[in-house]
Amino acid sequence: MLKHQYSGYEEQRNEHNQFIDRLFEAQKEYSKHGRVTSVNIYNFVWDWFSQHILILDKQLSKIG
Repeated sequence: MLKHQYSGYEEQRNEHNQFIDRLFEAQKEYSKHGRVTSVNIYNFVWDWFSQHILILDKQLSKIG
């Protein structure tokens, strides 16, 4: 992204950092309670797929 001076780099980086942070939160929840609400994880992954991958990541195919 940097090599191609992708204008959405900062947004991409922030989105990916938020994704990682949410995964760590789920890991902490599991460690503390021995479970993670599957509906929350499903919704989180679905939102990531439908919003991030299909919209933001798809824009990357237009560079380079």
